[in-house]
Amino acid sequence: MAAGKPLTIHDVGALFGLDLPQAGHGRRSRSKCPFKKHARRDPTFRVFKSRKTGEELCFCWSCSDGETKKTSDAITLYATLAAVDRKTAWKRLRDDGFAVPGLKEGEGRERGGDSGREGKDREMYAKTQKETAHIIPVEGIRPAKVLPLDQARWARWRDRPREGVLEEFATKRGMDPEFLRAHGVIEMGGPFVGFTYVNPLTDLPCRVKVRGTKEKRFWVEPRLPAGDTSEARALDVLYLANELSVTSRRNPVILFEGELDALAVRSTGILNTISLPDGYASAMSADLSPIHGRFSIWFLATVNDKAVQQAVGVLRARSWGMMVIPIVWKRPKGDDFEVFKDANAALLGGFRRDDFLRCMQVEANERSLSVEWRVEEVGVDGGRAEVRGPEGSHVEGTQSSL
Repeated sequence: MAAGKPLTIHDVGALFGLDLPQAGHGRRSRSKCPFKKHARRDPTFRVFKSRKTGEELCFCWSCSDGETKKTSDAITLYATLAAVDRKTAWKRLRDDGFAVPGLKEGEGRERGGDSGREGKDREMYAKTQKETAHIIPVEGIRPAKVLPLDQARWARWRDRPREGVLEEFATKRGMDPEFLRAHGVIEMGGPFVGFTYVNPLTDLPCRVKVRGTKEKRFWVEPRLPAGDTSEARALDVLYLANELSVTSRRNPVILFEGELDALAVRSTGILNTISLPDGYASAMSADLSPIHGRFSIWFLATVNDKAVQQAVGVLRARSWGMMVIPIVWKRPKGDDFEVFKDANAALLGGFRRDDFLRCMQVEANERSLSVEWRVEEVGVDGGRAEVRGPEGSHVEGTQSSL
């Protein structure tokens, strides 16, 4: 046995944001099955110790998809949850400091040649790129050339005299103009505002997404001169990626199609809201490195649109086995639900922090996920606060004067 901390089923669950039981007797050794395809929601997943070896094992006696139909050890459970082979699971757990048994010769080899994560990745990318070719603007993960943003020019935009455009825009969107300024929204002159993207590696502005306040017009700075047909473009970073705050593997990240939706939820005090640089069309090209390995739970705000659903599939393929959960903003209304097209519409419709948290917590509860929400108390100075959210959730965070 390699040196390190003992590996348990509970530890494996924690890596994926799941609250799995520990070996023992009675209810403490049972829980709901962690696999979302599982038909029943009663505690049919059990953890116990082998009488022969003393090793922790798990078994679900009512799985409909057969993922844990056979008794599994901690490494096999990790491999199933992460969609990798045992060899890759063994290496990852060893690198995380766990004591794992030596790998048997030939174990983890897939039939037909390609083995492990590398072969599966190639197949997954080939499939998703083919199925979503019509919504991906450029080929590959990153353009051949990245255009730098002129820092002096951006500073002039930021410091230009205020014309009241941002105040009018913020009021129309149900947010405070000073809150928008604090998160990089600037006046661009005329009826236009810009959303500043900051490179999380350098902490410097790297692109500005410009949009009209009176009509739907968009462009990105920096941009190519007229007539230039090269593939060079601004860096495809995530909006608000420089503000991500992680204290636990159970902290989720909330991914949006647009900047306004990320800001709408952020304005209620919920942290770790980000958006793709060019909507879901940039699902393949966006740089996801700020959230890879830091967040095991990704919430994706979605709508019932075929192109969007295909983009969600691309993001799932690029998540490397993380828990990806689509969510829709809705609330009870009479005998049915009132569904909002996006987060900003929900904010204008009266949604507050608890409403947003409740929509996500319901999805987490259905998957037996243990989630710790990161929030700020908006409008209060100094100190720390612990806030209780919807049933089954835990909310913690700092207080802010924004």
